[in-house]
Amino acid sequence: MFNPYTKAILAAALAGLGSLATAWDDSVLTHTEIVTSVGVTLGALAVVWASHLTIKWLMSGLIAGLGSFAVAVQDDQISAQEWITLAVAVVTALMAVYATPNTLRSVAPAVKFPKKTPVEVQPPQ
Repeated sequence: MFNPYTKAILAAALAGLGSLATAWDDSVLTHTEIVTSVGVTLGALAVVWASHLTIKWLMSGLIAGLGSFAVAVQDDQISAQEWITLAVAVVTALMAVYATPNTLRSVAPAVKFPKKTPVEVQPPQ
């Protein structure tokens, strides 16, 4: 159902979309903002994939927040609208990755051993 990369892909998509939403707050997308958003997306994919299973949701929120912040400060000021977009990106990434079920590792099928037949013990002679 879910593969081992589901949380990382979801975190990357949300971090990228969050940084693009922050970049779009001033209704202009510059090349620098697009490159930064792509970098945030790839960085989130790598960081969340490499994280331990118990902190993947925290890492996704952190990367989404840092990515949105990196895009917001490129014009040397952060507006209230950019702060709100940043907060929405963080909360969305935290909750979506936390709500995604963990993957079950494939387990080898149980090995069936043949039934043991009682062994007759011979008394020593």
